[in-house]
Amino acid sequence: MRGIEKIKQTFENLNKSVIRFPITMTCSVIMTIYLILEIKNGWFLSYNPMIETLLTGILLSINLHLFEERWLCDMQDRNRKRIFRAILWIAGGAFICCVHFILLNPVEGDTLGIHEKDRIYFGLNLFLIISSAYISKIRRNEGYVVYIFEIIGSFAKALVYSIVMYLGVAAIIFTLVHLLELPLYSEIYGYMASAVFNLFLLAVFLSDFPDSNDEFQGYEMVRAWRVLLLSIVVPLLSIYTVILYIYFAKIIVLSRWPNGLVAHLVLWYGMFSVAIVFFLSALQENKPFLKKFSIFYSVAMLPLLCMMFISVWIRVKEYGITENRYYVIMAGVWVCSSVLYYIRHYVKKQDSSLIFIPIILSVAVLISSVGPMSAYRVEKRGQVHELVKVLQRNDMIQDGKIVPKYDLREDEQERISELVSYIMANHKFEDIPNMPCSEKDYSFEKVFGFAEKWTDYWEDPESSFVERVNIGFYGNEYDKVEDISEFDRKYNVSFYSPGPEDNDMQDQKPFIVRKEDGLVLYFYDLGDKVYTEKIPFDELYEQVSDLEKRQEKGEEVERYLEYEGEDMKYRLVIEGIMLERIKEEGKDSKVYKECNIQGDIYYRLKK
Repeated sequence: MRGIEKIKQTFENLNKSVIRFPITMTCSVIMTIYLILEIKNGWFLSYNPMIETLLTGILLSINLHLFEERWLCDMQDRNRKRIFRAILWIAGGAFICCVHFILLNPVEGDTLGIHEKDRIYFGLNLFLIISSAYISKIRRNEGYVVYIFEIIGSFAKALVYSIVMYLGVAAIIFTLVHLLELPLYSEIYGYMASAVFNLFLLAVFLSDFPDSNDEFQGYEMVRAWRVLLLSIVVPLLSIYTVILYIYFAKIIVLSRWPNGLVAHLVLWYGMFSVAIVFFLSALQENKPFLKKFSIFYSVAMLPLLCMMFISVWIRVKEYGITENRYYVIMAGVWVCSSVLYYIRHYVKKQDSSLIFIPIILSVAVLISSVGPMSAYRVEKRGQVHELVKVLQRNDMIQDGKIVPKYDLREDEQERISELVSYIMANHKFEDIPNMPCSEKDYSFEKVFGFAEKWTDYWEDPESSFVERVNIGFYGNEYDKVEDISEFDRKYNVSFYSPGPEDNDMQDQKPFIVRKEDGLVLYFYDLGDKVYTEKIPFDELYEQVSDLEKRQEKGEEVERYLEYEGEDMKYRLVIEGIMLERIKEEGKDSKVYKECNIQGDIYYRLKK
């Protein structure tokens, strides 16, 4: 009965969210209607800028309502209060218009690229989420950690209620459709999900959102959380810290720095640790030893953070700045600032609040997303600088234009290829300086003097070098096959292997088995005797590469590859071949990845 009363009270309190956050709930209602219309018209997965605008409107209006609650409610002068409120909401409306018409609706001639707009939009929303956790507690930050606990608890409760609500109503609808045969369409489940997980969840969450005037005197953490933090999380973090120190001692002794591993080991640990120390402060009145633990733990994190920054600096110095490294640096700065603040906070035994932690995080998010110091802009400048440096090193910039160089070393070709591919994939063609042509007339080989080395530019540009050869003959081209009179047997080949693992054609004769360094072909005579022939990947790659280059130059090339072994002679007549290999960073060898062969094999056994 007690649980039912609580649920009943929760539903009765939903009107509080409408009274306290009227603009937010209005945006949520409109967004729910848009979502239902999207589902009805079958456009649910399509891009709709209005829905994204309403999402930002919900987050912004929560902040503005909380700002009003904190700073305007205590104003005695009503006229002044009305003026400030009008200015506040007019500014908010102007901000939403900018988001909708500048970020979410592309305009011809816009200087912002789609990638940059996506990052700005995501960063602004993340900033609004974080700022809503502290905007009403600035200069009224007593019990701030408990305030955050209340927000988390409110959201958790709203999520659980919404899941239960959706599953319950879905079960009722399912029963009505299948037992009473009511003509309800399956889209009703989507309509219901839009209403429950948008409108209902938000209403429940905001109905229990703590007030800035709430006092949390005598707060006692739920026993389950207390046991989790003190008996599980704290010991695990302590053990992990010791392991990291042992690992770094090993690095110092062996004088060998691991590639890209240190930042991941330390950064996630550091961010998690900042959050744990933050929440532990709520227990320090009853557990005085936690204050000493927080000081010791914060001091112990500083050398680990120094090692992380050294690791990132080595990578930036060698390969330049990328978005991933920028985010690592910014997150590291936030962790380091938080750790230093913890030390100052506990050593000086000040009564200052820990509200500084989310404030500095939101500032870091905003800087990383918007403006000239955003990750996108800094990465663009860094990668362009690296490209210009490589081109100048090889005398490929003359009179302010890039000039081709035909005898460039392979490692320099790979470096230029990866930088150009990365810039063009993540930025714009116009961002590459000194280009001698427009994007319409652009050809990598004509501009730089060599064929582009394919790079996996979705990752960090130096992570791997991907080379790919691809040649095909289709239609009438494929029908024009050279003389095959010397061969007496023919088999069709359709072989595909996505990776280094074996991938065979054992249901065909001859069949092909992939090995680490090449393909093994199994041939049969008229009886059951089996003959094997091997085509090394290196040999196949060079042969296909030669055909591809000659074909690109407009030469007429043979449409086959011919091999001769001890027992037979065979010819692979090509319909299409694609072979991909990766040169991993720090290794001389190349790993062959994807292999695709379509065509016919003609062969004869030697007598």
